[in-house]
Amino acid sequence: MAKARRGADTMLSMSLPLTMALTIKLLFWTAALLVFVRLAARQSGELEAGTRRWSGALLLGALLGSKLVFFLGHPDRVGARDDAANQLLWWISGNSTIGALLGGYLALCLSEGLQRARRLADALATPVASALLILSLGTFFWALRGNGYGSATNLPTGVDFGDGVARHPVMLYEAVCLGLVIWLQHHRQTFSAWRSGLGHAFLIGYSLLVLISGFLKPPFGTPLLLEAIDPAAYLHAGLLTADQWAGAVAALLLHALSLSSARSGKVDSSGAG
Repeated sequence: MAKARRGADTMLSMSLPLTMALTIKLLFWTAALLVFVRLAARQSGELEAGTRRWSGALLLGALLGSKLVFFLGHPDRVGARDDAANQLLWWISGNSTIGALLGGYLALCLSEGLQRARRLADALATPVASALLILSLGTFFWALRGNGYGSATNLPTGVDFGDGVARHPVMLYEAVCLGLVIWLQHHRQTFSAWRSGLGHAFLIGYSLLVLISGFLKPPFGTPLLLEAIDPAAYLHAGLLTADQWAGAVAALLLHALSLSSARSGKVDSSGAG
């Protein structure tokens, strides 16, 4: 930590006033939504059928999954005796991205069936990845306002987010990985393994990204800025946060499901032959 502080003069400094940070956050969220809607509109062939039913299931599943994983990550805050305004703000603002993705996909499976859910996931993979890329870049501007900052580092990539410590810009690492995912999605015809099952591939990749990037974040204690409202993250089994556990379990289950589907396809093809 001391070395990280001594390097503060040479590292990139990123500290914005609260009002400016919130304004930028709103702009990035708006941009992410617009990009998602525009890219999803290009997938009209698969997404048009039964739009009201699957979109309703997707939104409900995403909401429930996001809240569930977030609350599992902060069990000490559930039922905490705060004033009504702070409690309401916490319940509204507390979200988990990996929980939203997995909850939405599970809801699609229950509502539409596994095969239809996989086709919908394939169609939504690029729009979702693009929106997450924009949000990851936006997080760079309000990192210390929540639990998005990384642990202290002496690497040249270290960034001072406002507390005088060089930290891993985890959100930029995630943005680079999401950019690579989007590039692979656009060139999937070159990679035989990605010509089908694009949705599963994205969900597995993002789950692993959440699992790995979690190790570059510190055990969150008191927020570093007074405006930050996210509470301390809880390490389940003393190893991983709820987001990391969700990513690890999801990656394993989705990989097993993909292997099972691949085997079934080979059996069907050999039987037809």
